Amino acid sequence: MNVAAIRCKNCGDLIYSRARHDFCWCSCGTVAIDGGNSGGNSDAISVTGERKYIDGPFEFKIDTSSRGLYQDWNCETDKYGRILGEDTPRRRKAIAKRKLLE
Repeated sequence: MNVAAIRCKNCGDLIYSRARHDFCWCSCGTVAIDGGNSGGNSDAISVTGERKYIDGPFEFKIDTSSRGLYQDWNCETDKYGRILGEDTPRRRKAIAKRKLLE
């Protein structure tokens, strides 16, 4: 199925919301997405964060159903929702900065 997704330009994570109330942050906490899966319809989602750090929204194909995404969120399985960016010095620095602020 297709979902609306965004990529964080700071840490490289690709994130998408699995259910209506699934507010999903990237690993470094710079951007987030909410609103659930709507078959790739970016008008139904809400994106949080500075525009300069957001790549998208765009359609992303995943290998599960709408029900599978909801169950993943509802049961806290967390198999879907975030695809981690490549391990780079920039990514490690962004994540370390977030941990310092917590």
